[in-house]
Amino acid sequence: DLKADSTGKAPDVNMLFSVSIGDKAAFEKLLAAGKKLGANEASAFGKKMAYNANDKFFAIGNNKENIDKFIAGGNNTNIAMLDKISGSPMGGFIDFQKIFTVARPEAMKDSLEFETFKAMEKTWENMLFSGGEMKGDAMTGHFEVNLKDKNTNSLKQLNGFMAEMAKIE
Repeated sequence: DLKADSTGKAPDVNMLFSVSIGDKAAFEKLLAAGKKLGANEASAFGKKMAYNANDKFFAIGNNKENIDKFIAGGNNTNIAMLDKISGSPMGGFIDFQKIFTVARPEAMKDSLEFETFKAMEKTWENMLFSGGEMKGDAMTGHFEVNLKDKNTNSLKQLNGFMAEMAKIE
């Protein structure tokens, strides 16, 4: 989740990282070692990190409420990409449109930068990756970038984006 802070200048990033717990006893030892090393004092973007765990998952991030909702599971999580990475050892999601919303005021300060920004905002929607399964000596995965215009062929959109960037340059 990304939004401008109260001054409208700096982004407020909510991060969540989760792993499944296979061996609870080994995980408890790892967690105890992390606490001993001061991992509970970690911070990101100036915020204290928080964590929570249940029998299946461990989650860490900078928004305690989101972490608790994720660990609780069920219908009380509102994380759009979870269904797309379900069953994978790892995954991630970046919503470019939320980033553009926060970056817009800064980009507007320079006309050339703003033209580039508008072309990116018009083209890019989000990015998703998942994977981590081992098959023999290789790791498998899935990576996708979604473009904003659902009515236009993606190659035409990419070609248009590159032409726009060349024109701006």
